[in-house]
Amino acid sequence: MGSPASEERYFESGGVPIRFLEEGDGPPVVLIHGFTSSSESWTEIGVVPRLSGGFRTIAMDCRGHGRSGKPHDPSAYGMHMVRDLVAGLDALDIEEAHLVGYSMGAEIALRTTVAYPQRVRSLIIGGSGWSEAHESETYRRIGESLRDHGSIGPAVRWMNAQSPAGPFTPPTGEQIAEFDGFLRSQDVAALSAVAASMHEIVNLSRDQVAAIGVAVLGITGSEDPEQYNLEKLVGVTPRYTLQVIAGKDHGEAMFDPRFVGTIAEFLERTVTPTRA
Repeated sequence: MGSPASEERYFESGGVPIRFLEEGDGPPVVLIHGFTSSSESWTEIGVVPRLSGGFRTIAMDCRGHGRSGKPHDPSAYGMHMVRDLVAGLDALDIEEAHLVGYSMGAEIALRTTVAYPQRVRSLIIGGSGWSEAHESETYRRIGESLRDHGSIGPAVRWMNAQSPAGPFTPPTGEQIAEFDGFLRSQDVAALSAVAASMHEIVNLSRDQVAAIGVAVLGITGSEDPEQYNLEKLVGVTPRYTLQVIAGKDHGEAMFDPRFVGTIAEFLERTVTPTRA
C-alpha cells in the first residue's frame, strides 16, 4: 500500500481494472511509474508526502504492473496505456491534470500530452523523454528477452552499449541477477507484453513535440543513458526546462532529494494554468 493516508481505488479501462492511490486536496497531479515499478514507488521516494499537502495526488498502477490487470497479449498495451490515463481522469471527473512520469511513465505522459493536450495542465518527465528508434528497439529486445529467458540483462547491455550519448558502463552480472530476482516476483509474461508494445508510444515526431504548449520540466541524471532524449527537447519544445542531477544514473536519480524538490518547486510555480 501507499502511505497510511492514501486511499486505494480502482476504475475500469477497456475491460482492464486499473488501481490507483489518491491522497491530498488541491490541483490534481497524476504520477505514472516506470517499467516493473508501481504506484508505491512515488511514496517511497517522497513525492507523494511532499505533494499531497497542496495537491490532489493520484498514483496509478499501469496495466501489467502492481495491482492493476495484467493481460498477456501485447495488443492489450501500447496506446491502451495512454487511454488508461485519460479514462482515469474521466472516472475522477478531472478535466485536466499535471502529469509526472518517470522512465516508461515519462514516455506515457509525453504521448498523452501530444494525443490529449486538452487534458494536461503541465508535464514533468524524468528518466526518459523524446524517445525514438533506439528506445523502441530497446523495448523490443526487453520484450523478447523476458519472453525467452526471463531476464532483462541482454537488452540492458545492448541499450547501454548502443546509447546515442554513450557508450555507458553496462550493469554488472550481479546487478542483473539482483534485478532478475526482483522480476520473478512479478508477472513476467505481462511485462514482456508491455515492452513489446511500447513502440506505439515512443517515436514521436519533431512536429509533435514542438507543438506542446504547456510548461514542461525534464529531469535526468548526468550518468543516465536516457539523458540524451531529454536534452533533445531543448530548443524544440517551447516551454521546456531541463534539470540535470549530477553523478546519478537512471536508477539513482529519482532517489536523490533534488528530484523531489525540483518536482515540487515546478508544480508550485505552475499551479495556476499558464497555457500559451
